Amino acid sequence: MIGRRRISRFIEDLVRPHVLTCDLEAAYRQMAQDEARESEALEWFEATISDVSDESR
Repeated sequence: MIGRRRISRFIEDLVRPHVLTCDLEAAYRQMAQDEARESEALEWFEATISDVSDESR
């Protein structure tokens, strides 16, 4: 049983370890080493830029 006005803290303590990585920089480094993922990201980025540049104002 959780005391009154303590539920938010309880939920945060319960969920936080599952949504935040301890070493965010290492996680980004690991993602950058995934060549297939980086290739898809670059392709998406370039397609998005060309879509925006083709729009009339």
